Amino acid sequence: FSNVPQPNGPDQYLLQATIMNQAQFRKFPTYNSAIFNFVVDTDGSNSEHAGIRWYELRQNNDGDPWTIYQEGTYVSPDSSKHAFSGSMVMDGMGNIGMGYTTCSDVDMISINYTGRREIAIYLANEDGIMKSKKSGNTISIKLSKD
Repeated sequence: FSNVPQPNGPDQYLLQATIMNQAQFRKFPTYNSAIFNFVVDTDGSNSEHAGIRWYELRQNNDGDPWTIYQEGTYVSPDSSKHAFSGSMVMDGMGNIGMGYTTCSDVDMISINYTGRREIAIYLANEDGIMKSKKSGNTISIKLSKD
């Protein structure tokens, strides 16, 4: 990957195909589940566009082999934004939520989230948590509420 630009700020360095956040483990009465994600290039051409590849692994019993239960690739609904630095969580019902970072040539870095309503389907919209108001390398506040 090349570095991902943002307006008037430092480029964001993305490490492709490497799990950068811990896998989340959850024990259910009839199975164990682990979810994790990493950044991938979602553009099939010479251009690059960051998206988040995610997996849920399941194990029927402790000590059994793990298998892929579901998987997907999330891209920001705004096709100009790169999505990266995902963090996933699963509740007691098996619903999955994911927070992640976006930026583009024209959009400052921001933190967003989405969730899953059905198996392997993420919501089409993304909701913002924080969006940077400042450009450059300001240490005091890189992300601030709108």
